[in-house]
Amino acid sequence: PESSRSFSRFIAVWMWQSWRAAIKACCWLKVDWSGAEALEEAGARGRPVFLIANHQSFLDTPLNCVLLPRALVPDIKVLMARRHLRMPVLGRIAKAIGHIPIPYTTRKAGDFALDHKEMASIHTRIDNHVSQGGHLIVFPEGD
Repeated sequence: PESSRSFSRFIAVWMWQSWRAAIKACCWLKVDWSGAEALEEAGARGRPVFLIANHQSFLDTPLNCVLLPRALVPDIKVLMARRHLRMPVLGRIAKAIGHIPIPYTTRKAGDFALDHKEMASIHTRIDNHVSQGGHLIVFPEGD
């Protein structure tokens, strides 16, 4: 429904603004903003943006969010391990934004086996999101 989409877009922008303010307030963090202008240009063309980012820590996700241009934020979804959606705060925020859970079959480090039956519906969800003008972020080294 459209009201659900509007709510998820509102939460995404609110989180973007919050993370942006928090990271700018951290004077001990040095963020290299160079290269972010290419994303601004990509989103302005009206084509879906597919961002693949290195993932070394939990800080990578908010940093990537902060570097996104405001215009992309409402319609971007992150592919993330389904178990993260069960975390009390992170899970609620991720669900509210509409991030897409990946159904791994195990929690074993380095084992990225997927539940292929569930992945079929995830692929449909991704296709629908992109066909409606949505964007995606994937962290291939993360889970």
